[in-house]
Amino acid sequence: LTGQIRTGPAPGQQELAEGTNTIPLTMSLGPAPPAGNVEVVGFLQGQETNRVFQCGFVRPLEVVPPSSAPQLPTLTTAEQVHRLTRKESEKGYPARIRGVITCDAPELYYGSVIQDQTRGIYLFWGNPNQPQVLPNRRPRFGEYWEIEGTTAPGGFAPTVQAQSMTCLGEGQLPEPLNPSWDQLLSGGLDTQLVQIQGIITGVETNGVTFLTHGGKIRIDFDPALAREMRRHVNSLVRLRGCVL
Repeated sequence: LTGQIRTGPAPGQQELAEGTNTIPLTMSLGPAPPAGNVEVVGFLQGQETNRVFQCGFVRPLEVVPPSSAPQLPTLTTAEQVHRLTRKESEKGYPARIRGVITCDAPELYYGSVIQDQTRGIYLFWGNPNQPQVLPNRRPRFGEYWEIEGTTAPGGFAPTVQAQSMTCLGEGQLPEPLNPSWDQLLSGGLDTQLVQIQGIITGVETNGVTFLTHGGKIRIDFDPALAREMRRHVNSLVRLRGCVL
């Protein structure tokens, strides 16, 4: 039985109490019983209302309080993270994902996009006010990484806040999607690698105006590609990149 040993109603008597239930207790001579919750081993004597518990052994019982919250499962794909509602992502689900870096644009500052076999997801790995979790540099486009962290709501869709990151070498880029105009504008392809075809009608410092069958769209690019882009003004080209 388990409970607490306390003084009984009769002089020199002890009893075992658990909640509102009590039973008279007899113990062999020895050291004082431990305080608090205990576990007692013995046998019952007497019958019906005259039962007494004959205690032969007693030891403290460690009471483990129940957890205040259920254990959250570990998410292992980008799709599982993406499907979370904003309220769910705020709970900080543990996440462990392996994938290829499909966007490492400097304008993402302390983040990248990682894509596994299911889809892409935004990965936040540091800010100026906390130590970065990267080994020594930011991830590079096309590298294969393993990340561990927790989910966060993000500015547009659920993201992963990295707690540890490991570069596993060069990766193989996934096949890009070929979206329609409506799919590009819907926001549903956020953080996805896509391929679009059209005509470059104008080039600026870090972007081009791209004319497709559906209409014009702004394409951002690394300034290092400006010269290459200018070579293809008024040409039909195919571009691959990450939708943000």
